[in-house]
Amino acid sequence: MDLNFGLTIISLVSFLILLWVFNRYFFGPILNNVHMREHTIEKQLKDAAEAAQRAENNRDLSMELLKKSQAEATALLQQTRELAEKTRQDILEKAALDAAEILTNAQAKIEQESRRAFEELRSEVAALSLLTAEKMLSRAITDGDQLRLVNEVINSRSSAHAG
Repeated sequence: MDLNFGLTIISLVSFLILLWVFNRYFFGPILNNVHMREHTIEKQLKDAAEAAQRAENNRDLSMELLKKSQAEATALLQQTRELAEKTRQDILEKAALDAAEILTNAQAKIEQESRRAFEELRSEVAALSLLTAEKMLSRAITDGDQLRLVNEVINSRSSAHAG
């Protein structure tokens, strides 16, 4: 077999030139695009991991804030209950004091009215006694006269009060 050394060299040189042209104009830009795409994908993966970490941190922060809000709501509810109970107790105490004051005032008024009625009754009895004594002294009294005299005094006092 006869090898044509010149043709082999030309084929080899043509192949090397073609390889250089492909590397320079085709494989180089393609490899650059592949490297850029690889770099972009790595950056996107890194950004996604950071976003996932931020989301995890935000979730933890949200949970912490939720727990804090629940604790504050529970404390506020407890304070409201305590205030309501205190207000209820204050109202009950005030009502008891008002009732005691009303009772005391009523008892004092009853006592005052009783004294006034007793004094009025005493005055009436004294007046009746004086009238009876006056009429008795003015004449001698028989049993019938005495009964008539008492009725007259009672009637005269009743009409005096009615008028």
